[in-house]
Amino acid sequence: MQLSGKVIVASAVLLVWPLVAPARAASSEEIGKAIEKGVAYIYAQQKPGGHWETADHRVGEGHDWNNTQGDSFGGFSALSTYALLAAGESPQDKRMAAAIDFLKKADVMGIYSLGLRAQVWHLLAETPKDKAELHEYVNSDAERILAGVNTKGDNRGLWDYGNGKGGRVDHSVSQYGILGLWALQEAGAKIDVRYWRIFDEVWRNDQFPDGGWAYNTTPTHKDDQPDATASMTAAGIATLFLTQDNTFPDIAEHRGNLFNANIENGLSWMTKHFNEVSTNYAWYGVERIGVASGTKYFGTADWFQAGADHLIASQRPDGHWDAQNVGTDLTNTCFAVLFLSRGRAPVMINKLHYEIADQGGKTVEADWNERPRDVANLAQWSGEQIESNLNWQLVNLKVSPEELRDAPILYLSGDQELHFSDADEQKLKIFINEGGMILANADFNSGPFAESFQMLGTKLLGYEFRDLPPSSPIFNEQTHLKHSRTKVRALSNGIRELMILLDNGDPARVWQNPPETPRPEPFELGANIFLYAVDRKNLVGRGETNVVLPNPAIKNTRTIRLARLKYEGNWDPEPGGWTRMAAIFHNELHSDLDVKTVPLGNGELTAVPPSAGPARPSDAEIRKLAFKRVPADQVLATEGDQDKLNALLQPKIAQIQAELAAQEAARLAASVPFKIAHITGTTGFQLTDAQTDELRKFIGIGGTLIIDSGGGSTQFSESAEALLKALFPDADSLKEYLAPDSPLYTLANEAIPSVQYRAAAHEVIGKLHYGRVIGIPQNGRIAVYFSKEDLSAGLVGQPTDGIVGYSPQTATALIRNMILLSTPPPPSPPPPPHTAVH
Repeated sequence: MQLSGKVIVASAVLLVWPLVAPARAASSEEIGKAIEKGVAYIYAQQKPGGHWETADHRVGEGHDWNNTQGDSFGGFSALSTYALLAAGESPQDKRMAAAIDFLKKADVMGIYSLGLRAQVWHLLAETPKDKAELHEYVNSDAERILAGVNTKGDNRGLWDYGNGKGGRVDHSVSQYGILGLWALQEAGAKIDVRYWRIFDEVWRNDQFPDGGWAYNTTPTHKDDQPDATASMTAAGIATLFLTQDNTFPDIAEHRGNLFNANIENGLSWMTKHFNEVSTNYAWYGVERIGVASGTKYFGTADWFQAGADHLIASQRPDGHWDAQNVGTDLTNTCFAVLFLSRGRAPVMINKLHYEIADQGGKTVEADWNERPRDVANLAQWSGEQIESNLNWQLVNLKVSPEELRDAPILYLSGDQELHFSDADEQKLKIFINEGGMILANADFNSGPFAESFQMLGTKLLGYEFRDLPPSSPIFNEQTHLKHSRTKVRALSNGIRELMILLDNGDPARVWQNPPETPRPEPFELGANIFLYAVDRKNLVGRGETNVVLPNPAIKNTRTIRLARLKYEGNWDPEPGGWTRMAAIFHNELHSDLDVKTVPLGNGELTAVPPSAGPARPSDAEIRKLAFKRVPADQVLATEGDQDKLNALLQPKIAQIQAELAAQEAARLAASVPFKIAHITGTTGFQLTDAQTDELRKFIGIGGTLIIDSGGGSTQFSESAEALLKALFPDADSLKEYLAPDSPLYTLANEAIPSVQYRAAAHEVIGKLHYGRVIGIPQNGRIAVYFSKEDLSAGLVGQPTDGIVGYSPQTATALIRNMILLSTPPPPSPPPPPHTAVH
């Protein structure tokens, strides 16, 4: 079970994966509001003494939960405090402080209550200092729980009501005994491994052949509730994850994919009976096994979305959930808040279940799960370091690429040569282009795996792997790794690392072991990679993603054509950015953005069809038109003097010529194939004379040029400045930023109230809160927008460290406004030259 950034062991779940994700109903915002309302309700039930029981002291030892007494005393306060802490409430809040103080003093004796109080100690024990302060309470509760475990009979290794001693088989109370011991062990208690082995044996033996568990019945013990249930099967699976986590050995040699047959059987039962999950108590159990196993789907059901949809629909206006014949309104509200809070925690990493082609060309399952606990333990350790709850998931390539993007990292491990199908390779490429990173570990330092992974990257993306330099942010995020034992190779597009290979040192072997390992460096490396992928702090909840897809139901009538300029250099480092931008325009601005790659210098950018209108008047015809615009009395006053007449005609001729030029400019502007062009890159470049001339012509006929330095590349910026000086030799605005009141920032209905930068940009340009976009005017408009800070990676939407640029939100808004300002609705054409006769 995972609490406060602590995640359990991995499992390979053989489930049916949907080809299309279920439609999402409950949004992230709705989930957040539901948690807030639930938290408010829990606080509203708190008594003045900081507790939630009817009295502040225990009476009796019976199972008197209706009166919150006996072995239930303290459990209501423990569950409430646990839910509030999981929802992010501060222990320093005076209401929380009162609750914690009550729990420290409460005379708790029941296993349910002790197990729940243990969750509170666990969430509070974040630092060595915290553990030292809680040492007395942690050890005392561990002793009480262990003293209550039964040692013989049908319920050997289980607990009963009261202090645990008794003859009943009760998997409900027993799961909280084990859950409590796990939490106390995490908080510093020492639990003998022999207990974990006994618990593991007992719960395996109590599982029915079909994979389920019953409340009080086992294959060898019959009682009044003989059938397996969803809530008890969830308890059994979650318990086996805990016992496995504490009994699994080190894996130092190749053993192929490792699976726990009992867990797999239980998960299979849950898949078949998922529609039987009906109570909040059961939903909390689903969350426990979903998080522990990395499972995203039970069959075709996204367990978190299904639970969130159900809970949001059933929440009462005052924030509570009804008892549903199980527990009370308070306990049901606590279980709902726990499900929503813990289930929606950010997904740190997706582990890929993949297939390869064997020597005969047959598709077979790869050895992708030789260390089944690797990323689970890595997520636990990383969450503890950043004091955040982190989840992980198992995914495969039978889903769309977008389904992989609810985590910033896709993780591959193995020791075999990789052979993906063309379709799977394309999905991996899309995943990267949409902002994702692929991390691979060569299990047992496998050469064939490492070599084939590097070949795959070059094939998909056209770049080469290199040894990651010590100056990389990946070695200098939360932990500075000066002498990493792991050899790290990476493939970059010049802006961000797209693929990372751990090909020497085998850190996954260390990740496989519990995070209390004496070798923290592999965990530090893994955490650094994650923090790099999210720009150190940008965590999003489960189900949230930067990917934007066009809504096919929206039909637009306006199309804006945009040219992406191709030249000799790294002109296309982030191809997914404009795909995402086009989807945003389609969905939100009801305009279709037609983005096309245009080789610069071949004339395509400025190709204009021949005029279909009337021919331009000759000089003689223009003179006649001008003569008609001069008042008759002024013509008579010249008395036939040709010089005087010419002096009268010249202003009119100039006026007509200007009108004709405006007409032609309007025609060209209307017929030019592209109104906007974008050029970016990550290295220095130099255009040919033909390419420079075409850009000059493009700007001259009304086109707008957007230039940004990919990743904030100084080499590209220097080349871009040289280009602009060639295009505008007399311009005095090449170093002047557009003012904060510029339309770029104040555009009606699309204003940018706050300009934000990435963390790496602050280190270079300082803590600025204004834009640094240069605008070069021409003929009353901004003809060129130039940003030395990255915009291209921002369009992808993924916050990644090491990029000197604007935040994805600001970059997207800036490009949006540049396009809108450059493509206003077409004006009415100017009237033809005046031909009235005096």
